[in-house]
Amino acid sequence: MQYSPVQLIKKFLLIWPVILFSFKGVAGQNFQFRNYDRAEGICNSFIYSIIQDQGGYLIAGTGNGLCRFNGIEFTQVSLNDSTLQGYVTTLYKTPGGTVWAGFSDGNALYMDRAGCHFLNTRQFTGGNINQITSTPDGDIYLATQANGLIHYRDSLQHLKIDRLIFSIGWIDEDKMLIGTDRGLYVYRKQGDSLMVMERRVGEIPEERVNWIIPRKEAGGFWVAATGGIYSVVPGMEPEVVSVSQALGLDHLNIQHVYEDRDQNLWVSTFGQGAVKLVFDAGQGIYTRYVAYDPSNGLSTENVRQVYQDHEGNIWMGTFGRGLSMLLDEAFGFYDFSENKLGNNILSVFADQDGYWLGSETGIYATSAPGQDGIFIPAPGAGLPDDEITAIYKDEKGSLWVGTSRNGVYLKRKGERLFRNVHRTQDNNENSIRDISGGGDYVWIATMYGVFRIRISTGDKMHFTNRNGLSHNSINAVYVDEDHHAWIATTSRMIYRISPEGELAEVHDAQFLIRANVFTDLVLDANGEVWAATDGNGVFHFTSDTVFTYTRNNGLLSEYCKSILADSRGHIWVGHRSGISRIDVERNVVVTYSANMGITGDCNAGAMALDAPGRVLIGTTQGLISYDYRKESVLARPPIPNIVSVRVGDDPVPLRETIRLPYGIYRIRIEFIGLSYKDPQGVIYRFKMENYDPEWSEPSSNRFVNYPRITDGRYRFLLHACSSSGICTETPCSFEIIVQKPVWKTWWFYLIIVSVIVGVFILIIRIRERNQRRLREYLEKELEIRTREVVEQKEELEIKNKEITDSINYAQRIQASILPPESKLKEQFPGSFIFYLPRDIVSGDFYWFDRVNNDRFLIVCADSTGHGVPGAFMSMIGSTLIKEFTLRDDLTTPSFLLEKLDNEITQTLNQNVEMQRTTDGMDITICEIDLKTHHLRFASAMRPIMLFHRNELMYIRGNRSSIGGELFDTKQFQDQEYALESGDILYMFSDGYPDQFGGPLGKKFKMVRLKNLLEDIHRLPMEEQYEHIKTSFFLWKKEYPQVDDVLFMGIKIP
Repeated sequence: MQYSPVQLIKKFLLIWPVILFSFKGVAGQNFQFRNYDRAEGICNSFIYSIIQDQGGYLIAGTGNGLCRFNGIEFTQVSLNDSTLQGYVTTLYKTPGGTVWAGFSDGNALYMDRAGCHFLNTRQFTGGNINQITSTPDGDIYLATQANGLIHYRDSLQHLKIDRLIFSIGWIDEDKMLIGTDRGLYVYRKQGDSLMVMERRVGEIPEERVNWIIPRKEAGGFWVAATGGIYSVVPGMEPEVVSVSQALGLDHLNIQHVYEDRDQNLWVSTFGQGAVKLVFDAGQGIYTRYVAYDPSNGLSTENVRQVYQDHEGNIWMGTFGRGLSMLLDEAFGFYDFSENKLGNNILSVFADQDGYWLGSETGIYATSAPGQDGIFIPAPGAGLPDDEITAIYKDEKGSLWVGTSRNGVYLKRKGERLFRNVHRTQDNNENSIRDISGGGDYVWIATMYGVFRIRISTGDKMHFTNRNGLSHNSINAVYVDEDHHAWIATTSRMIYRISPEGELAEVHDAQFLIRANVFTDLVLDANGEVWAATDGNGVFHFTSDTVFTYTRNNGLLSEYCKSILADSRGHIWVGHRSGISRIDVERNVVVTYSANMGITGDCNAGAMALDAPGRVLIGTTQGLISYDYRKESVLARPPIPNIVSVRVGDDPVPLRETIRLPYGIYRIRIEFIGLSYKDPQGVIYRFKMENYDPEWSEPSSNRFVNYPRITDGRYRFLLHACSSSGICTETPCSFEIIVQKPVWKTWWFYLIIVSVIVGVFILIIRIRERNQRRLREYLEKELEIRTREVVEQKEELEIKNKEITDSINYAQRIQASILPPESKLKEQFPGSFIFYLPRDIVSGDFYWFDRVNNDRFLIVCADSTGHGVPGAFMSMIGSTLIKEFTLRDDLTTPSFLLEKLDNEITQTLNQNVEMQRTTDGMDITICEIDLKTHHLRFASAMRPIMLFHRNELMYIRGNRSSIGGELFDTKQFQDQEYALESGDILYMFSDGYPDQFGGPLGKKFKMVRLKNLLEDIHRLPMEEQYEHIKTSFFLWKKEYPQVDDVLFMGIKIP
C-alpha cells in the first residue's frame, strides 16, 4: 500500500507527535546518461539525425558530415566528393538496409555494402533536404525545403510544389502528406513533374510541421508540429488526435518525434529537452510522460532527435552537446544532496508500508523512492548524534535502529520517541553492523558478538567466541523462515543459531588459502547460503558442494560489501563503484558500474527488497533501485563486424572473399561486436577454418594475428557475446583465398596431363607406325616363308606319303609274318587275340604253331619301342622263334628263351662295349601238350594269369629280358602246370595295364586287370574278347595310347 505525501505526513505525525524534530523533504530521481561529445571523439557537437546502419554501426549526421560510432570510438565517414559543402540535415534507412543522407546544400547520397553513392540532387535545389522516405516498391522521395520533391528510382525526377516543405509521409501511389511551414497538407501526384494540393488537414494548426513518421502498430502517421504531437489517419476526412494536448504538454518547441518498440513516443524539443509519452498497452492510450532535461541528468535542453538502437538503447542527438545515451531505465538513481539526509545511504529497509533510509545524519521515511517523505534527524526524536547503520521493522510494527557507536534504539508502534534498548560499557558491543529478526526475536550483529533480544520479554542472550563462535566481529545476520539466525563472521565460518540458542557450524571455507572475512550473507529460495567476502568473491554453499564466483567468473570485484537474493532467483552483490548480478539459472554474471552511471560505492549491508520486488541499494552517492519490470526485454546479441584486414602491413578492402596471389602471408584481422549497452563487456570467439583446429577461448581482444597463411581456402568465423551472456547464433564470416602456385593449379595439372596425353598419343602413333612397318615387313616375310613352307609342306606331304606307304607296306609284311588266328582256333576254339598297335606297325607280336606233333607252342612278345623300331625287333624275334622251332634240339620254352637271347644279343652286336644297345624284348612262351593239357611256361619279365578250376593264378616270369642287358649268365626257368578242360590262360604285353585313363588319368594297373578277369572269366571267350576290348577303350577315352597292346586268351578244350 502506498501513501500520498499528505497521507504519509499525517501517518508520521501520529507516530511522532514531537514534529519539531521532523522535516518534510523530497528526493529527486536522476537519469543516467552516457555522453559523447568532442572530448570523446565525436566529429561535431551538433547532431541533426541518428540512424543505425545494416552492419549495426550508429551513424550520426552532424554539423561536420557523417560520423560512425562502434560503441568505443568515432570515425569520420570519408566522402570523397568536393561538391559536398553542407552539413547533414537528415538520415533515413530503407527496409532493405540502405542508408540515405540529405545535406543542407541540396546534395544527397546513399550508402550500402558497396560504399557511398552520390546523387546530383543539387541540380533541382540549392537548399536543405529536410526528410527522406520510401514506398513499399522501393521508390525514394526527398523533401527539399524550397524546391518541391525529388523522386528517385533508377533516375532522378523533380516534382514541383509551391510551398516550403519540412516533412513528408507516403500515403499511396499518388498521395503524400506534406508538412509545411503553415500546417499539414495532402498532395496528389499529377503527371510526371507536378504535385497538386488536395486538401489541408485543418485540425493541425498553421505552424511548421517538422517530422512525419508512420505509426508502427496502428495505421496512420505521427506528426510532429512545432507546438504538439498528433496522430493522423488519412482519409476523406482525416482522423486527427492531439496526444500532447491530452497529457497537458503545451508550448513545446518540438523538433522531432520517434516511436520506440514499446509504442512510447519520444519528443525532441529545443529548450525543454526530450519527453517520453508512456504508452499503456492495457488501455491502448498514452497515460503519462517523463521529461529528460538538465534537471535530472540530460546534458542539455536542446534535443534534435531521439533514436532507439537494436538493443533498445535510447539515443538523443543534442544541439551543441553531442550524443547522449539513456542508460537502462530499470535503474533508478535518487539524489538526496538537496535533502538533509545526504547521499551516503548507510542502511535501507522496505516493506509494504514504505521505505526507510539511514544515513550519517538521520532517517528518511517515504512511501516510494522519489516521492516526498519525512526526515528524522539524528540527534532528534530520541536518536543520538550518530550514524544510522541498520534499520529493521519487526512483525508488530516496531522500528529498530542500529547506530555505529550508541547501540540500538527502538520505537514501538504508538510510542512517541525512540528509546535505547541495547547499550553496554563495551564500545564494540555498541557498534551495530546489522539487525534482523523473525517471530519473537530480534538479532543484532555487533563488533563483539551477536545479541538475541526476545521482543515480548526483553530477555537478551549474547553469543561470542566463548559460546563457540570462531570470531567476535560479526558483519551480518540473516533470519530465515524458520527463525534461525545465520551469522557472517570475520573468519572462514558460517554459523546458524536456532531460536532456542543452539549454535552450529554449518559451512567452513577451509579451502581458502588467505584470510577470509564474510561481509554479508543471504539464503535463496532453495534455502542455500550465498556469502559475500572481502577479497575472496562470493561463495555459494549447497548441501555437498561450494561454488565460488570471482573475477574469473565475471564478478566485478572479489571485494564485496553486500548481497541480496531477489524474487526472480538472481543474486545481487554490491562492490565499490559497481554491482554484480548473478543469474543462477543461466550461470551468467552481469556487472553494472560506470557504464550504467553508477559512481558511488555500495555501503556494507545496505541492500533491501521492496514489496513489488525492486532491489534497493544504498551507496555513497544516494539510493539506487532496480525495477525488473522496466528492464529491457529485448535481449539481443552484439552485431559482429569485421573492421579491417591487414596483409603484412597493408590494409586490403573488405569483401566477402579476399583473393591473394600465391605467397606466405602474415594477416591481422580486427573485428568488433556492436553492443552499445556495454561495449567493453563484449566477448569474442573466433576460428579460421583450415587453420585453427578449434574455436578460440573467449576473449575481449578485438584482433587476431595469423603469422603464416599459405596457399589454400580459409574462412574466418566470428561469434560475439554480450556481457549478459547472449551470443550470436550465426557467425560473421568472410573468406580468404590464397592462390595456389603454378604447379598446384588445375590448369597446370591440365597442361601436364595434356602433355602426358600428347606424349602418350605420340608414342602410340610412333609405335603404331613402327608396328605397321613391322607388320608390312613381317607380312612380306611371312608371304615368302609361307611360300617356302607350302613348298616344303608339299614336299613333306609327298615324302610323308611315301614313308606312310612304306610303313603300311611294312605293316602288311609284319602281318604276313604273324601266324593266322585260325591256326590257334583249330587247336583251341575258345581263344581270342586283342591286338592293337599304337602306330601302324607294332613292336608287340605273337607266334604259335604245333611242334613235335603233340606240343603247341604259343608266344606273346613285347619288343623294345614301338612303331618302326619295334616292328624291326618284332620281325627279328618272330623270325628267330620260327627258325628255332624248326630245329630238333628245341626241348623246352626256357631253352628257346636262352637261344633267343643269345641270337638277339649277337644280331644287335650288344657285346660290343662302346656301341652297346639296350634293345630287346619281354616275352612269354607257353607249351601246351594237346593230349594231356600239360602246360610248360617260361617267361622273360612278363607274367601270365591262369584260371585253374576257376581260381586265378598270377604266375610271374624270370626277371631278365631278352637282349638289352649283358650278364655273364641269364637263367630262364620253366614252370609246369597240369591244366584241365575249361581252364583259361591269359597272356598279355604291358601296353594294357600301363594305359592311362579313367576319371583321374591314372594307369589301368595289374590289380584292375585281375578284377576284370575275375568278373569275365566265366563268360564265353567271344564275350570276354568284347569286354577286354571295350574296357580298354572306356578306360582310355580321350587319353593317347601309350604303347602297343597285345592280349591273348586261350581256353583249354
